[in-house]
Amino acid sequence: MTLQTGTLVNFDILADDIDPLDFTQAVVPGGAQPGVGPVLMRNVSIVAPSQSTGQDTTYTVAAASPIGTISFQMPSGIFQPGPANVHISVCDYRPGDAALGFTGRCSPETIVPITITGTVPADATTGASQPTDRPGSPSADGRRQQ
Repeated sequence: MTLQTGTLVNFDILADDIDPLDFTQAVVPGGAQPGVGPVLMRNVSIVAPSQSTGQDTTYTVAAASPIGTISFQMPSGIFQPGPANVHISVCDYRPGDAALGFTGRCSPETIVPITITGTVPADATTGASQPTDRPGSPSADGRRQQ
């Protein structure tokens, strides 16, 4: 997978929580609580060499996001172009659960290798062409010069 700096990136992280718990309600043994929706928090970060230091740098794209599709603008000026990794995990607890003394579980971190490329010139993204002066080309007013 190649990610280009300065472009919109989407990660679709599909997952399900078949036994959600809401610790603000009474918890009884025996399965899911009635009326409680899925509790899934997605964490996404990019680890790559820093453009300024060359040392591995972590950029957190999403922390504890309940949304399955994570969209973000790939930042410019942070990473060197080249190999990198996206780290993804899914957890089955809400950020406020820890304050209540409860924690859930997180999936093992999935590491997806990627390649980061630099930005392309503005005219390359629009398909615009640059004018060229060639012998015999018409001048700006449309007439050939003598």
